[in-house]
Amino acid sequence: ESFYAALSLLQPPPGARVVDFGSGTGNLVLPLAHLLPHLEFTAVDLNARAVQILGERARAAGLRNVRCNTGAIEEFGEQFSI
Repeated sequence: ESFYAALSLLQPPPGARVVDFGSGTGNLVLPLAHLLPHLEFTAVDLNARAVQILGERARAAGLRNVRCNTGAIEEFGEQFSI
């Protein structure tokens, strides 16, 4: 709830990429992706099984604005807004 409020206050432009480091199975990123479909979300976690579950949950929910990435924060080299 507080992350949603913070993102709403920041008013990122459509297409802005939000990265959730340490995303686990998506308990934070999936609701945000649902509530803010105009944003692109990237979930990053070291645990491959957690990322697999997150991907399955995103597909089951029909969320097309969620990308999953297995890896360390230090190795993440993509551009992001938030």
